[in-house]
Amino acid sequence: MCQNAPDFASQTCPQRLSDNFMMKQPGADNGPSDGLGVLRISGNDRQDFLQGQLTQDVDKLTAENPLFAGWTSAKGRLRCLLWVVDWRDAVWLILPKSLLEPVARQLAMFVLRADVQIGIPEVEVNALNKAGLQSLDSLKVPSDKSGVSHCIYSDKLLFLGIEQLQQTGLLLTDSSTAAPSVGVLSWQDWRRACVRAGLPSVWLQSGEMFVPQMLNLDLLDAISFSKGCYVGQEIIARTQNLGRIKRRMYGFRTKGQHLPGPGDALYSSGKKAGELVDAVCGEGSTELLAVVPIDKLDEPLCLDSESTVPLERVTLPYPVPEQLD
Repeated sequence: MCQNAPDFASQTCPQRLSDNFMMKQPGADNGPSDGLGVLRISGNDRQDFLQGQLTQDVDKLTAENPLFAGWTSAKGRLRCLLWVVDWRDAVWLILPKSLLEPVARQLAMFVLRADVQIGIPEVEVNALNKAGLQSLDSLKVPSDKSGVSHCIYSDKLLFLGIEQLQQTGLLLTDSSTAAPSVGVLSWQDWRRACVRAGLPSVWLQSGEMFVPQMLNLDLLDAISFSKGCYVGQEIIARTQNLGRIKRRMYGFRTKGQHLPGPGDALYSSGKKAGELVDAVCGEGSTELLAVVPIDKLDEPLCLDSESTVPLERVTLPYPVPEQLD
């Protein structure tokens, strides 16, 4: 399955860490319409390597228990968000397709002499609802896993059930295995489910815009404050310990179908008052997640500086602070 995948850890990467990471790829779909892909991290040192890179405690990763995590720059700004799963003698990172190669090349710069290989395998990622999962005869969902993130798997496929999405999750299949014929969600429906659940995404356009707490990763149990050092850890810990979390991600909606892009500005009285995280259209409205200063929550917010597209705040499924500490 990975025979033709390049090993980025064995290639020379002369650029400095921030060089070209945010550069759009010519001729490629660099936005939220590109779907999800997978990086495969193998080698005897893979777990220790990722422990020094990701915001989560990778020592807690098991075959049945996945992790939601971020990877940040040295300044603590999120380059990507990803799901981490342990499957077939490797760690698999699920993230947007447009970020696969940039993340692989930049991660490879940290490998040095570690026994770690980084590749982009031929694996398909599909979003499944409950009907799709039930159609997979080879996988049986344990009854005690319905309320927590979990993995169930066989040699040829893996299902990642996500706590915040209830009966919806992600299916990984290799090139020899067909996706189910029922219960496969469209990319639009998958993103809508994530927006409604308050699960953030980082895209190529919004890379290195947010520290993890701005996207509520501390509220989503996607940051470990007890493990050792990792890239960006000092900034993230200082933000948490000094109580300087002045901006948070909240849910919003507006009438009509609008297509703002990740990182686009929100406005209050014609002045910039936040940044868009993700947005999805449908059913005569637009639903979105955006990072807003906590002290501006009570101000009227709009998608445009002319205040013609007002936003209504929507309560997320988990509590988000609405007052400064």
